Amino acid sequence: MHTLKEVQEGDLNLFFNTDEIAEDASINGIPCIIIMKPHTLKQLKIKMGESLIKAEVMFEVKKSQLTKKPRVNGRMQFNDETYNVLSCSDNRLTYEIILEGFLWLLQSSLKKPNWC
Repeated sequence: MHTLKEVQEGDLNLFFNTDEIAEDASINGIPCIIIMKPHTLKQLKIKMGESLIKAEVMFEVKKSQLTKKPRVNGRMQFNDETYNVLSCSDNRLTYEIILEGFLWLLQSSLKKPNWC
């Protein structure tokens, strides 16, 4: 007899299938299978205001594929690009992660000279 967690993980594997909706990615150098969530990100931007949220990437990844939970405001290498972790929601078996471009973060943190 299977435990509830085993059944849920089996169901999860149906979605995290690259023949269906999932895709291969690299997170901090670790090969992972993720589900991109561009439509959810677009809805979030509409709800919160396009200019208020600088998120660029939203995806879901199985917890078992990462060595630890990503830290909000920490750095993440995602497909060879550096991002800032804007949000990381714990959904029991998965993490839903929202990333913002690290370049934008650097540019926004630069102070204008006094003569501007």
